Amino acid sequence: MDEIYIKKIEQLEKGLDKFDTIKEFLKDEKYQNDIIEFLENNFEKIQQDNIKSYALKLVHIKGFDKAVPFLLDAFKKSNDNKSDYKWRIGNALETIGTKNIDYINEMKKIVLDKQHGSSREMMVLALGKSKNETIISTLINLLNDETIYQHVLIALSKFGKPELRQYFERFLNHEKSNIRYNAKKAIEKIDKQSK
Repeated sequence: MDEIYIKKIEQLEKGLDKFDTIKEFLKDEKYQNDIIEFLENNFEKIQQDNIKSYALKLVHIKGFDKAVPFLLDAFKKSNDNKSDYKWRIGNALETIGTKNIDYINEMKKIVLDKQHGSSREMMVLALGKSKNETIISTLINLLNDETIYQHVLIALSKFGKPELRQYFERFLNHEKSNIRYNAKKAIEKIDKQSK
């Protein structure tokens, strides 16, 4: 059944090859709309998670903001927090790197909802990448969520603000070396920018 979707994904993927730059792609509204229309009409019909993940490759394009509403909707509709493709939705959002405040506010709501589990990791990084200061309090709040706090530390480190140093310090003696490492790197960044 999924074979028909695979063929369409392959066609759309080949079509992306005609663009020499991302800038060219972002100017071609018709092609962007073709991708979004395909996903909106077919994504939920695809039965295999690996095919859904394959379909998401179509939107892994920096600045492809038109795809964000579809991605947020697909993320919220999925009840399977163990599926790989839900994490990949967050990964696509991180690649896109939206600065749109409406999309950022929607992502803030999602990452605060623990029912989504670790599938929120990449969406947290997408928020950090936005460097929108309205998310700082959300990220600080998420430092208590053991499911995703490593990604929260990375996202929070994007701001490099001296007043955030205290939040990283509490992780310097953490039992996990990768948590300690991220906290240390964030503090080094803050100290370097403070000089």
